[in-house]
Amino acid sequence: MQEYIWVLCEELDPMDSFDETRAKNIWTFNDFEAAKTALRKLMRTRACTENKVFNGKGGIRGLTERIQEAISWGESDLEHDGRLILWGLYDMFIDGKPFPEECDEGIGWLAFGFDCCYDLDANGEYYFSVSGDGGGIDPRIYINTFQMDDPEKTYICRLDCKFDEWHNEDNGFWAVTLKRTTLNQFP
Repeated sequence: MQEYIWVLCEELDPMDSFDETRAKNIWTFNDFEAAKTALRKLMRTRACTENKVFNGKGGIRGLTERIQEAISWGESDLEHDGRLILWGLYDMFIDGKPFPEECDEGIGWLAFGFDCCYDLDANGEYYFSVSGDGGGIDPRIYINTFQMDDPEKTYICRLDCKFDEWHNEDNGFWAVTLKRTTLNQFP
């Protein structure tokens, strides 16, 4: 009988680390539920700490500001969908909840040269992504940690926040991965 462990790996922006030896953290768990709880706690801790990726209030720096600016334009579609995205991300990072139920059929939002998407993947699991289409900004965000109920699946929250074309020091990176692996077996 094969034994499994779950590996939780966090990668930090070297600029947010005190020294480069702390740019990657790895934890192992014998139990999926314990690993999932640790992942949610880690996500909340990072989101509630002001750094190059998070604003300290559960929002992703750069993305939150741009969506809030578009909301202020008063265009109903941008406003409604932008609020749903902000609430959905806040709920996931702070409370470990999925997006609001009204997003179950997917949601898309396009402004400022980047595209936000919350939808189902080929396996029927929800993911959120942000991608840029040039113009000096190139954010790459991928999150599939909304409904973590399959111990065999790999869960990823990767935030490569390149929202500022003029000030690279304002851009940040953070990623966390939870993956099941066989215990004591070389791949």
